[in-house]
Amino acid sequence: MLYNCMNKDSIRNRLDSVYWLYNVENIIVKRNGVCRRFLKVRFFNRFFNEQNDLMQMKFNFHGQEFTIKRFEPVSEYQNQNLQGFVYEIELSDASTDLSLISYITDGKEYVVNGHIVSNIKLSCDRQQLNLLNDYTSGLTVHNLPLINNAFWVCTCGFCNVAESDICESCGSEKQKLIELMNEDLKNRAYKQPDKFLIMNEQQTLDDILENYATKMEDTYGLDKKKLLSCMDEDLLKIKHEKLITDKINKFLEDEKLILSVDLSFEENIRRYCEKITGPLITTEMVIQKGNLKEREAEYRQLCESQMLAERDRKRKLAIMAAAGVLILSALLIITAMQQIPHDNENITDSVSAKKEQKAIKEQKNEKGIVNTENHNSPQIDAGVYSTIALKKDGTVLSTEIHKAEDNRGQNNVKDWENIIQISSNEYHTVGLKDDGSVVSTSVNTSNDTGQAEVDRWSDIVQVSAGTWHTVGLRKDGTVISTFIDDMYDFGQGDVTDWTDIIQVCAAWDHTIGLKSDGTVVSTKINNEKYDFGETDVDGWTDIIQIASGSNHTLGLKKDGTVVSAGYEKDGRCSVSDWRDIIAISAGRFHSIGLRKDGTVIATEILDKKENFGQTEVQEWSNVVQISAGWLHTVALTQDGHILYTEINKKADDNGQTEVAEWNLNGGD
Repeated sequence: MLYNCMNKDSIRNRLDSVYWLYNVENIIVKRNGVCRRFLKVRFFNRFFNEQNDLMQMKFNFHGQEFTIKRFEPVSEYQNQNLQGFVYEIELSDASTDLSLISYITDGKEYVVNGHIVSNIKLSCDRQQLNLLNDYTSGLTVHNLPLINNAFWVCTCGFCNVAESDICESCGSEKQKLIELMNEDLKNRAYKQPDKFLIMNEQQTLDDILENYATKMEDTYGLDKKKLLSCMDEDLLKIKHEKLITDKINKFLEDEKLILSVDLSFEENIRRYCEKITGPLITTEMVIQKGNLKEREAEYRQLCESQMLAERDRKRKLAIMAAAGVLILSALLIITAMQQIPHDNENITDSVSAKKEQKAIKEQKNEKGIVNTENHNSPQIDAGVYSTIALKKDGTVLSTEIHKAEDNRGQNNVKDWENIIQISSNEYHTVGLKDDGSVVSTSVNTSNDTGQAEVDRWSDIVQVSAGTWHTVGLRKDGTVISTFIDDMYDFGQGDVTDWTDIIQVCAAWDHTIGLKSDGTVVSTKINNEKYDFGETDVDGWTDIIQIASGSNHTLGLKKDGTVVSAGYEKDGRCSVSDWRDIIAISAGRFHSIGLRKDGTVIATEILDKKENFGQTEVQEWSNVVQISAGWLHTVALTQDGHILYTEINKKADDNGQTEVAEWNLNGGD
């Protein structure tokens, strides 16, 4: 495509091995009811990844730095050596530079000093961008892009110099192409005049259409009268009437009328109908649709039954009262006849009671309030860019994140109190409070997919933070998940039907749950590209703990052995020979297990580029808890201190292991 058309010498990086291709998509993402606009940019490297050794790239986009560490094959190009990535940045300007700052390959960092990779200018206004977003197939930007201010790409695919007004290949005029594209976009909108029309039962059809046409005119620059003339009002009228009818029918089905004998029949009907009545739905419509007047005979029968039941109740009470008088008289006579002295009281019980009262008094302080001590168990969690720890007093510690581009606010936990469990992942951290509610750090970048929206949860006994979502285990054994945007929805939030769950674990693209009978359930990954078999847990039994990494899942059996599922080529699933294990944890590239003697075992990482030293745990002892992160591993010892592995590639060290001074039993 562009690579074969462009003058390669004019865009060549000073490093001779680098050529860049790109495509641009302008997309709209709706989050928390608000539409946010992004540029989705793809860049492809021609040579680095032939050896698959490109580990990181750092860019500057409109003054904002960001780092890419995940690379994937680009299937739409025939050259299998091309690798790519997708990154989203909020679109704040119609023209901006994207510059390469540095890259890391084979463990070494190379600084490029801000070479401009691509300059993107969108030759359309805001309304045209809206049309492109909402009315084009695949949401692809179809206007004519400029490359490095030196080329424009015709619809035929030919790359022309910027000064040329006519395509050298097909003869098309550049300005006319732009005008035709804009006109084509508006014609496409008129062919779908009610594409975004949302009806409701609170407004008349005329008001709905008037407001809709005005909004379309303001948003897309469409002609209001022409748009209204393109609509089939008769069909829309039928749909609107059906909407009202369906609303009433659903109400009648979901909200059953329960008659109360404490109210008149008319008052029963009025209170029932007022739950749905509005500007267009009247009480008479609800009564007619539900045949509610036929319930009057049922109401009168209930009243008669209530009256008979009340009469019977009063008769039984009179009989019981009379019997009670006779029984009381008999007891008085028996008591008078049995005047037996009881000099030998139960002295032991009396002494025990006095001791208990004394112990309670000794626990009281000067104000007469009983002293209590927080018996939280300390906890550690090795996240992606930081380490989080829960202290005995219910407060939470976190390491500082050194790199600003990796800081999404996931370590803002210093003000948390009364926490009894924590969980951290790439973009956020969640904490379970002792009252069953949940708190979360906010996600302050475009990576916000709703994973922090847990403030309304209650009756929670365990939480787990995934990359794009959060799950919570309720005390009744059911599971709740945060909402996930379609862009990142792999099915990992499909947990509403789960029951009898005693532990949950949220990962990047799936969620697993441990049931009370020792079996394991898992969500299914709806994209084969990301499915490595990590959800194949249906046959597992006798499981007492579960753990999940990026692409693998672990299960600890009650006999101390471990089972695994998922990606096996790099050694992360090689746990079949483990014995005497009492706890497990799964990282991004590795797995670790805690033996009952307090030592720790780890899988061997077979791919050297995935080895950051996170499995160097052989010398550890007196360990009571473990946690595997992406690039490091931490462990809690009996005395409350934390052991950690050193990150051997300094370019990836974000301060995750700066925990040497922590003491979770009481120190800082």
